[in-house]
Amino acid sequence: MKETLTAGDVVRLLDELAPPALALPNDKIGLQVGRLDKPVTRVWVALEASPDVVAAAVENDVQLILVNIGFNSSKKSGRFPQKHRF
Repeated sequence: MKETLTAGDVVRLLDELAPPALALPNDKIGLQVGRLDKPVTRVWVALEASPDVVAAAVENDVQLILVNIGFNSSKKSGRFPQKHRF
């Protein structure tokens, strides 16, 4: 039986590759939205969690988006359409 990969598994792997202790004080690290126990079958990598990236991920049944720049809800351009809000 195949073991189910979770968001927590991915976070732990990334923590091994890039230890949180190396992050700068204002860096947002780790899971920002969602649950660590959520099963993951599709992962995307993007520079930024823009509304377009999130909308495309939702439409493509992506469970986890790894980004360098998280979404900033204070940006006017960063507002998500109602159907794609978390």
